[in-house]
Amino acid sequence: VARAAAPALATGNVVVCKPSEFTSASTVLLAEVATSVGFPDGVLNVVLGTGLGVGEPLVGHRWVRKVAFTGSVPGGRAVARVAADRLIPSTLELGGKSANIVFEDADLDLAAAKSVQAFVTNTGQMCSAGTRLLVQRSVYDEMVAKLLPHVQALVPGKDLGPLITAPQYEKVRDFLARAGDEGARAAIGGSVPEPLDPAKGFFVEPTVY
Repeated sequence: VARAAAPALATGNVVVCKPSEFTSASTVLLAEVATSVGFPDGVLNVVLGTGLGVGEPLVGHRWVRKVAFTGSVPGGRAVARVAADRLIPSTLELGGKSANIVFEDADLDLAAAKSVQAFVTNTGQMCSAGTRLLVQRSVYDEMVAKLLPHVQALVPGKDLGPLITAPQYEKVRDFLARAGDEGARAAIGGSVPEPLDPAKGFFVEPTVY
């Protein structure tokens, strides 16, 4: 939200934020902080609700002149269609599986430490999290071995947060089950945990295939 709102505010616009209905508290808190430091009323606004109920009418509103969207591919398509019909610019951030590339002349100890850091920063909750590694074959086994102590030291709840919803948890469990069926070998982790008490969070152990 801050990344999208800051340039708009700096160039004299007002901003309306519609956070995910699953993660709205942080956006509300950001708006409260903005008000507390002197933002005039109506400059940084937050509206709450679902994508269909609030997001779609917001994107289609005649006063909205630019849209920045972070979310799913189907959501991005819907936003892009409305923006295209209105001929307004849109920026879509629809997730990613960013790769770090490691060649044989790299400092492998440093590469291992930084590669793990790349996928746990912000508990991995960003599209640029380095969740894939492309490693030159000559140092592949050595690189995997160097990753394992770093991954083993990760603490769910401290270094990695829980998945946000039960459906997302089930989706990841399905990925874990399919990985083994499709021939991937878990160097660490990879078990398919039973659903936990939702009050404690939907945690999945750190895994390297």
